[in-house]
Amino acid sequence: MKLPPFYIRVQRRLIHRYREYPVLRLLYLLGLAALRLPPRGALTYWRLKIRAPATPNTPCHIRLPRGRSLRLRDTDTDLSIFEQIFLLDDCALPPTRVPIRYILDAGAHIGCSSLFFAQQHPFARILAVEAHAGNHAQLAANTAQVPAIQTLHGAVYHRNGPVGIANPADRPWGFQVSDKPDGGAVLNGHTIPELMRLADFPRIDLLKLDIEGAERELFDHGGAEWLRGVRIMIVEFHDEIQRGCTESFQRAAVGIPCSTRERMDNLVWINHLHDRP
Repeated sequence: MKLPPFYIRVQRRLIHRYREYPVLRLLYLLGLAALRLPPRGALTYWRLKIRAPATPNTPCHIRLPRGRSLRLRDTDTDLSIFEQIFLLDDCALPPTRVPIRYILDAGAHIGCSSLFFAQQHPFARILAVEAHAGNHAQLAANTAQVPAIQTLHGAVYHRNGPVGIANPADRPWGFQVSDKPDGGAVLNGHTIPELMRLADFPRIDLLKLDIEGAERELFDHGGAEWLRGVRIMIVEFHDEIQRGCTESFQRAAVGIPCSTRERMDNLVWINHLHDRP
């Protein structure tokens, strides 16, 4: 869905900046749910949203298009991720003439983005990678209904080998991977080329990258090589966690003809080396 820049600016201000108008924000989200979700899904979302302040830890199911559903563990963190992706278009792409067949969802959380991509690109194969065991368990349950989505409990990293969760006590949408885990479980880190090999991807048509600061090292160590083979990337930079994330990407992308689009929290990067099939 192509979103006018004016619409994106207004939406960003309403959701992120004008928090002193909670009723207006609520009405806006309820209206989007009516437009984007099937009737049962919209009704469920309305009930959850209105009751959320009093019941933040209530698990729930929301009906999605194409007869699918999404299980959320709470009406706080998980519901916010759902809103960001399914209602606020944070992972929406501009129109593309070349079909998207191979998607790597790096930092897939509980599967909202993977299910959104499966909805938007029904002929694509998707590898959804999530580092935290609890998030991955929910991701696997939510995407079991879509055979095209393969999940992997691991970390997208600048090297292959064991890594750990640096902040296991943090909120479930902000887990960071480190060489020196702070009491977290050890898991495998995988480079982008290694993930392509594991998924048997000949290329990456769409890379969604939300890895909480690990993008700095990812781009600094070999990023210039694999980035040329990525057609479209949706990335959230975390310079507040790791200084230099944006700069490391800019260095890796030097010499690649490209264009960019802004979303709510993400940047859409389009590699024009792949404009033709």
